Amino acid sequence: MATRTSSKEKSLAAAIDVGSHETVMRIAEMHMGKAPIDIEVVHRTLPLGSDTYSEGRISQALLDQLIKILQSFKQKLAEYGDIPVVITATSSFREASNVAYGVEQIRRCTGFEIDVLPNSIETSLHLLGLAATLQHYRDVVNETTLIVDIRAGSIQLSLYDQGTLINSLNFRIGALRVRELLGDLERQAIDYSALLAEFIGGDLTYYTTLGPKRTTYKHVIVIGGNVRFMRHLLKMEPAESSVDVSAFKEMYAHLADRNETVPRFADIPDEHRTLLLPTAIIVDEVVRHAGVDTIIMPKFSLSSCLLHDIAVRRFKLKVPYDMEADLISSARQVARRYRTDKRHAMRVETLALTLFDLTKKMHGLKKEERLCLQLAAILHNVGKYIAIQDDGSGTLAVLSATEFIGLTPERKQLVSLLACFHNGHVSISEYHVRQLPEPMRLVLMKLIAILCVANALDAGHAGKIQLIRAKQTERGLALTYEASADETLERWHFKKHSPFFLNVFGVEPYLVKRQARETEA
Repeated sequence: MATRTSSKEKSLAAAIDVGSHETVMRIAEMHMGKAPIDIEVVHRTLPLGSDTYSEGRISQALLDQLIKILQSFKQKLAEYGDIPVVITATSSFREASNVAYGVEQIRRCTGFEIDVLPNSIETSLHLLGLAATLQHYRDVVNETTLIVDIRAGSIQLSLYDQGTLINSLNFRIGALRVRELLGDLERQAIDYSALLAEFIGGDLTYYTTLGPKRTTYKHVIVIGGNVRFMRHLLKMEPAESSVDVSAFKEMYAHLADRNETVPRFADIPDEHRTLLLPTAIIVDEVVRHAGVDTIIMPKFSLSSCLLHDIAVRRFKLKVPYDMEADLISSARQVARRYRTDKRHAMRVETLALTLFDLTKKMHGLKKEERLCLQLAAILHNVGKYIAIQDDGSGTLAVLSATEFIGLTPERKQLVSLLACFHNGHVSISEYHVRQLPEPMRLVLMKLIAILCVANALDAGHAGKIQLIRAKQTERGLALTYEASADETLERWHFKKHSPFFLNVFGVEPYLVKRQARETEA
């Protein structure tokens, strides 16, 4: 999602969202330190997901239609001169078997380089957009808040409490997917809305099982592509962001009534109107589970989220959303779920980050890699829940199956392998390591070298050692430490694991003990 920077205080930028149900282009004026201001928004309905969710691929006919839409968008953009454009696609491309062909056809016919977003990045963008759009966002998520992100192909349930992300789970029961799967049953079912509710509720039952127990929800926030039509039916003013559950229930009843007169929905396109019932059922099921009296329903879309992302990265917009804090919080929740030794994990985390910071000139890694090291340190023992002895394999299995909002698939793979091989029992030619892009393999080895030393320094899980400084000498890398108790075990483990550090960096680490300062009487 790279864009060209501008030296001006304000500029223009465009975002194109190739969605599963419609393709949207949004052109906005960008001001330094301020939110984007929309100049023009163009919607084109094209249900790409209909093919993907039912056939597993996008038909050539739909790809041809999409290319024509994008060509018309390009003509429109030409009216604004040479402005930066970001173009993304979501699950209709992400899940399609012919995604590579589609991306290449679009590049060849339009010149657009389309970025197919992983679900974790799509969710992170939505959370960023929500934080930028919703007034009093920080006050809301400081209380127990369930965010319901209803998309065409799936829904994402994200739970916040005390300002941090507790968990975020994806369910493949999006409005368009449900309509495509169960559409043939509409004429057969006596009560089609009840059938949809049963189907959707069955999947959402897993959230009550996997989610936190005995949770009292304060807020439910509903976001997604069809929210703008629900807001229209609810007669919400542009400045309004919440609605009473009773008003929503009344609207839901009208949607579920097959005999409802057409005029109520006459100004909503047919292709969107058929998605409103599945959307309303999802909201109803979640609200019933949460037990709230009002629903927060702000108006924004992925295209606006993309522009807010540009504003944050290029125009210094401040948004109350901290992706790194959410990632760290999520990692701690996963570690807690798999019953790791919390104190040991925190000590290894501290030792690893300290060693990383003390050896910056040696490893040359950046803050993104530091975050990966921190996440892996928190999670390095989750596999012991599965097997005490071969915990590395268990750790890799658990983390490979766990989604971390904001991490790209490559970064998640890096964290998973780092946690898996935290003891340094790996070579750069190992099969799993070779699945990484080549430049990332050396990054992995450097981080493993740091993590295995940090883990060795808390071998007894007793928190005896504190690193003070690191200094390169003729002998190697001198690590000065203080110990609060006999550290024979830790020194033995350190000696076992330091050869890996030597192999990676060509410098042998060794320990230098500094006597702890005596406290004044």
